[in-house]
Amino acid sequence: MTSSTRSNTTGGSSTVPVTLFIPVAAPQRKSTSHAALVQWRKLRSEYEDEVAMRCKNDAKMMDVLVSVKKSFDKRLLTGWCDFEWDVDVATISDEFILKKIDKILSSVNNNSEPDEAALQIECRHGHESE
Repeated sequence: MTSSTRSNTTGGSSTVPVTLFIPVAAPQRKSTSHAALVQWRKLRSEYEDEVAMRCKNDAKMMDVLVSVKKSFDKRLLTGWCDFEWDVDVATISDEFILKKIDKILSSVNNNSEPDEAALQIECRHGHESE
């Protein structure tokens, strides 16, 4: 068996290459805000790309990919299933969840953020009439 070593010129010691194993964690879904969903979608895409790159030589290793369903906070997912989607948590798939998230992201209203100037004017008029 041959091993490659390099001589360190300062101390004459040998070094051997070492493989570093850095775990990749799936992003967790803990909020329903639009900004949080956008961020989660981006992180999820990066996570899937990283896992695919690491597993490119072994297709069976793709089984290590954490499902979308498992990356959700359980109470959040249960709440969405019960109150928003009217489905049983046990029956939903990753594809179902991703379609629902994409629908939320594509249907954001431009006026979903409060108009601060209008709120200030309304408050001033309310105080003037008192």
